[in-house]
Amino acid sequence: MALPLDFAASDPDRVAVIDDTGEELTFDALNRRAWQLAHLIRDAGIEAGGHVAFCLENRLDYFWVLFGAHYAGVYYTAVSPWLHAGEIAYIVDNCEAELVIGSARTLPKLAEARSGCPGVRRWLTLDTNAPGYEDLEAALDALPVTPLSDTREGRDMLYSSGTTGRPKGVLHALADTPFGHEADAARPMFDHFGLGPDSVYLNPAPLYHAAPLRWSMSAVRRGGKVVSMERFDAARALELMTEQRVTAAQFVPTMMIRMLKLPDEAKAAADLSALQRVVHAAAPCPVETKRQMIAWWGPIVEEYYGGTEGNGLSYISATEALERPGSVGKALVGKIDILDDDGTVLPPGEIGKVWWSGRPPFAYHKEPEKTAAAYLGERSTLGDIGYLDEDGYLFLTDRDVNLIVCGGTNIYPQLTEDVLAMHDAVGDAGVVGTPDADMGEVVLAVVEPAKRGADAAALVDQLRAHCAEALPTLRQPKHYVVVDEMPRHPNGKLRKVELRDAYRADQSAFM
Repeated sequence: MALPLDFAASDPDRVAVIDDTGEELTFDALNRRAWQLAHLIRDAGIEAGGHVAFCLENRLDYFWVLFGAHYAGVYYTAVSPWLHAGEIAYIVDNCEAELVIGSARTLPKLAEARSGCPGVRRWLTLDTNAPGYEDLEAALDALPVTPLSDTREGRDMLYSSGTTGRPKGVLHALADTPFGHEADAARPMFDHFGLGPDSVYLNPAPLYHAAPLRWSMSAVRRGGKVVSMERFDAARALELMTEQRVTAAQFVPTMMIRMLKLPDEAKAAADLSALQRVVHAAAPCPVETKRQMIAWWGPIVEEYYGGTEGNGLSYISATEALERPGSVGKALVGKIDILDDDGTVLPPGEIGKVWWSGRPPFAYHKEPEKTAAAYLGERSTLGDIGYLDEDGYLFLTDRDVNLIVCGGTNIYPQLTEDVLAMHDAVGDAGVVGTPDADMGEVVLAVVEPAKRGADAAALVDQLRAHCAEALPTLRQPKHYVVVDEMPRHPNGKLRKVELRDAYRADQSAFM
């Protein structure tokens, strides 16, 4: 399997990445900076198997940062710049990064997070000269553009939401294969999707997520061109697909919903004749949304289901999806079994937990209990619930009972609950997901006031302001319900299923 260095040698001026402003990064420029960064990492005393992290917005530099870490043979963690400083500090410290790269945009949060990351040896930034931070570009200029003497491919270690409210790092062993081998668990999907030198791949999503990062890197290393958006905008996505003759793209259902809601004239003006395949993932897709997308774009809208953990992958074509509405397909990587709570394999049509087998193991970094909970013998689970039909097609009926999937982002409610519970006017609180036509699900907070008879509207206003200061936007409750008493078991455990079911059925009490 190729790497950018091969295309840099054979066609140095070939464009590897273009952003939504029209700025370009050639294979040669990407590869030169990547090797310089690999040397910087090694000069910092970080050997193969070590760890680096970066907190960046989507930008051209992101790609040579990714490949530089990859060429150095280290683990690399992409951190969301939308997190609060405390969450950034937790991830950087937990992953044991020894070098961190930021930008002018993310520096304020990194500066606040820095005291919580004592293991970091070097802090570097793009586009700014801040006291206590090294200018990354200046540091690279003096370094060689030649390969390291101990070349080895690195691997991402990305963070998935945890049921305790703390994210957990998904750790895979570094591949013991020759340099140039693509070891990603989703490689069969990349092969199936046909990414290659003639591909023009649109990435509309944040690169700190697993799918955008891995798919974009795969498109580049196969010689394709990535059209990278800083942030998704439905109208601009169609313009870029027209202007750049995009052949392949990946979306989450919320993005497709927003494109479908564009004015008819905007949709009609888009020239999508170059588009060959589109894939969506990361969140449940409404059946009607998929039907409308297939009617608009043709039978090229496909879906896969899998997690950052890489323990399995299912796939369904457009034709199959129309025949089996709601299915996420058959196993493409690994084997699927549906088990009951006792670990018994269930027959077709019966609902249980989805378990995968036949894949290399993963672990949650420094979380042996969570790792053990995800395994049953050689099988592993993401906690999703569903069933198989007679032909082996998987249907998901629910996520892990606590999980909220908002616009393709996994949100566990514990952190939001903790923030609400800290407010003096709150006696008790529970957070669940509730359906939303645009985002799939949004956060609903059910709150018991500290004082019975409190003004519900005034309380909700206070809590909105409180959460806006303490939580990222997606974790802030969109809706509130004020109740006299929260439903709890005698042991004090909140009956979340009762909350969720009650307010999925009746949303009239929402504030």
